[in-house]
Amino acid sequence: FEAPAGFAGGAASGEGGALGFELLFAAGQAAAARGDAPEALDHFERAVAADPLRTAVPLRALSVLAESSGHPDVAMLYVERALEADPSDPWSLFQRARLA
Repeated sequence: FEAPAGFAGGAASGEGGALGFELLFAAGQAAAARGDAPEALDHFERAVAADPLRTAVPLRALSVLAESSGHPDVAMLYVERALEADPSDPWSLFQRARLA
């Protein structure tokens, strides 16, 4: 598992919008369920870039993916980013406390 430099925002232009976000997030979930961490990482990161108003959702998923791949330090970076986007998100607050 490798987090790209800057961790979020590698999406190509033209992937924005609600449908792009939903499809990218769903593809990330499917890849994670199959155990394909690199593909899940790609889709979740692209979902972050696709909808700036919902970045906390794929960032939470990236935190879980990083933690389950044995990288709690990277998981913490993602959850901190999720909390920047939504400071009162209960799941992100819980995840941050668990990882601390």
